[in-house]
Amino acid sequence: MVEILWVGRSKNEKTGDIPQAFVGSSRQECADTCKAVGCKLLPKKWGGEGSGEDDCYAHNGRVSIASVSVHRAFKKAREHYRRMLGIEKPTRKDRAKMKQLKDRYSLEEAIAKSVRSAKMVRFTAIGDGGVKDRAYADSIMDTLSKHGMELLGFTRHWVSGKADHWKGRLMASCFSLEEADEAVRQGWRASVVLPANQTEMVFKTPDGVHGVVCPFIQGKAVNCNTCGMCVASRRGPVIGFPSHR
Repeated sequence: MVEILWVGRSKNEKTGDIPQAFVGSSRQECADTCKAVGCKLLPKKWGGEGSGEDDCYAHNGRVSIASVSVHRAFKKAREHYRRMLGIEKPTRKDRAKMKQLKDRYSLEEAIAKSVRSAKMVRFTAIGDGGVKDRAYADSIMDTLSKHGMELLGFTRHWVSGKADHWKGRLMASCFSLEEADEAVRQGWRASVVLPANQTEMVFKTPDGVHGVVCPFIQGKAVNCNTCGMCVASRRGPVIGFPSHR
C-alpha cells in the first residue's frame, strides 16, 4: 500500500502556504507511482522515459529536495514507532507518544499545523496520488468538508480508466491538447502541458474547449490558495502549463 505523507506548511510561492502531500514512504516509491501511471516526464534516473529536456519539474527541482527531507523524517519516525510497539507494557505516556507518531503525517495533523489563511490542500507536491483507491479519496473529501477546505491536484492515472473515483476531485494531467479533449469527453477537468515558448495566454483545444494559461505563470498576483482555478470540483477551462523545470 502506497503511503501518503501530509505536511502542514509549504514554502512554494506558486501554491502558497498550504498543506500538501508527498507520495510514498521513500523517494523511489514516490517515483514508482509516476512510472505506474505512465507519466512521460519522469526522469530516467527514477525509471522513467524523460527526454532530459522537459523532465518533470517536481522530480528535478526544489520539490525533489524537500521530498528527500520528508521521506527521511518519515523513515526515522516509523522506526521509532516500531520500537515503541515492542514495549512490553507501554505506559499512558508511551501510548500517547505512539499515537502522536502514527498521526504525524495524517491529513488531520497537517491541517492542524497549517496557517489560518490556508483554504486548499495540495494532492500532491510530488508523486501521483491518483493510484489511491476510492476509500482514500472519499476520506480526503470528508476531512476537507469538515474543515471547509478544497482539494487541489492532478493525476495522470486518468488514462488507465481505473481512476474515475478521482473525477471532480483531481484534474486530468494531459500532454497534448488532443489528450485534453479526450479527458474532457470522459468527464474530467483537464490540465495540459504546453510548449515552453507558449505566448498565447488564452487558447482552444481542437474540440473548441476554452483554455487559459495558469494565472500565476501569467504574472498575476495570485497563488493556488487564492486562485482556485485548478480545483476540479469547480467548473472551469482547461488549464495550461508551459513546459518548465
